[in-house]
Amino acid sequence: TWLEQLLAEGRLFEYWAHEACFVPREDYRLLVDQASDIVYRTDVNGYFTFCNPTAARITEYPAEKLVGTRFTELIPPPHRGLVSRSVLRQYLDRTPNSYQEFPIITGTGRTVWVGQNVTLNLDERGEPAGFQAIARDISDRKRAEEEREQQYHAAEQARSELRSVLDAAFAPMLVVLLDGTMRTANRRLYDMFPTLTHQAVE
Repeated sequence: TWLEQLLAEGRLFEYWAHEACFVPREDYRLLVDQASDIVYRTDVNGYFTFCNPTAARITEYPAEKLVGTRFTELIPPPHRGLVSRSVLRQYLDRTPNSYQEFPIITGTGRTVWVGQNVTLNLDERGEPAGFQAIARDISDRKRAEEEREQQYHAAEQARSELRSVLDAAFAPMLVVLLDGTMRTANRRLYDMFPTLTHQAVE
């Protein structure tokens, strides 16, 4: 999106500040309020100094409560250290941009996954002055990934259990799919037919 492009260039808040000088204040406010992604800014210690209405809607915290709160307080402990280290690394290395994915706990206790791009703000002396970020709700994608992973592990477990049953059988056994494809066989079948290869079966 155009917001992400501006953020990647480190010009998001510069753009908004510029627009605020040339368009009516109500139009500028509308631009900020209608952004579909979370947009926020923090000081160098990670405390919110600005957040848009989408941030309040997704986090389920009033904007006035978010401002002054450290952003890592929204992150559950198992993920908090990793995100904190990433931001600290960006600060120490003066890395212009970074990307992280992590869950947050909303005001009602829900878990929401976000993917965020973070830009390091520098002052006129080139020293870190804070961070600006744009974050997107990626919960649906994360749920889909988790479902695929669960299905994969379930299929792997089923294959492992089938292999155990086949290998424990005293008689040679061959599994054939409905379309006639030979899927797998047990060791006794391979012992009985030494020329039969695993590739031929599987």
